Amino acid sequence: MARRAGAILLISLAVLAAGLLYFAFLARLGLSRDLSLWAEQRRQAGWTVAGNFAPQAAELFVPGVDVRGVEIDGGGDLLRDGFSVTADRAVLRADLLHPQILHITLSGNVSVRLGSLPRVTFGFDRLTGTVRLGYGGKVETVAIDGKNLHSTDPAGFAVGIVDAQLELDNLGATLGLRTEALQVPIDPYGLGQHLSDVTLNAALMGWPPAAGSAGARADIWRAAGGKFEISKLVVGWGPLGLVGQADMGLDQSLQPDGTANLQVRGYQSVLLGLGRNGAIAAAVIAATQPGDVANFDLRIKKSAVNVDRIRIAKLPRIDW
Repeated sequence: MARRAGAILLISLAVLAAGLLYFAFLARLGLSRDLSLWAEQRRQAGWTVAGNFAPQAAELFVPGVDVRGVEIDGGGDLLRDGFSVTADRAVLRADLLHPQILHITLSGNVSVRLGSLPRVTFGFDRLTGTVRLGYGGKVETVAIDGKNLHSTDPAGFAVGIVDAQLELDNLGATLGLRTEALQVPIDPYGLGQHLSDVTLNAALMGWPPAAGSAGARADIWRAAGGKFEISKLVVGWGPLGLVGQADMGLDQSLQPDGTANLQVRGYQSVLLGLGRNGAIAAAVIAATQPGDVANFDLRIKKSAVNVDRIRIAKLPRIDW
C-alpha cells in the first residue's frame, strides 16, 4: 500500500513537472513572438530595433529570451531628437505565475543617448528592470534597480545605488527616483564632485496628443490643464542640503510658468564656495545676511526666475 502511494506521488510530481515545463515552453514562445511583434511595429514607425537571439540561458521553469547586441534607436514622437540605447546583452524573463510581468537583466556595457545630450556609455555591477504590462500590452510600471554604475570614461560619472520607478496611466505619469553616492565629472559650483544622495518624486499631469507638431501638441496639453509637479526634491551635495517642491506648466506662449520653493541648509558655506569659484560676486556675498538656513520662494515666468520680484536667472526660450 505504501509503495502504491509512493508511486502515485512520484507520478503526480512527474506530471506536474512536465506540465510546468510545457507551460514554460509555451510562455517562452509567446514571449519571443511578442518581442518580435513589438520590434516589427517599432521598425514600421521608423525606429531601429536590432539584436541577436542567443541560445536560451534562462532557468528551466522560467521562460526567457537571451538577446545579444541590443540596439534601439527612435522615439522622436516622444522626445525631441529621440533616444538611443545599446547593450551588450539583455536577458528577458517572464514571470510564470504573472505573465504580465517581465524581468530584464542587462550585462556588459550599456550606452544611452537622450535627445541632443551627449551619449553616455557605462558599466555596472548590477542593472535590472521590471516591466508590468496592462491591457493591450501597454506598459503600466517600470522599475529599475542598479548598483555601482560607472562611466567608461575615467573622468565621467559614477553612482553607487539607483532605484527608480515609473508609473503610467491614461491620466499621466509619476516618477520616483533615489540615488546614493553620486559622483559628477565636473565641479561648477565649488561644492565638490560627490553627492551623498538625490531623491526626486515627480508627476506629469495629462498627456499631449500623439499627432501634430510639437508646439500644437504642447498647446493642447496646456489648454487641457497639463502640468508638471515635483512633490519632493532632496539633494545632499557637499555642504549643501536642499529640499524643494515645484509646480510647473506652460503659459500661452508655451514657455515655462510656475512656482517653486527651496529650503537650503549650509547656505553660507555654499555662498562662500560659489564666491571662491567665481560664480557669485563678492559684493553679493557681503550683502547677504549671515546664516546657515535659507528659504526661497521662486516664480518662473516670462523666461526668467525671480525671487521677490528680483530676477536671479534668465531661462532660454523653448523653440517649439
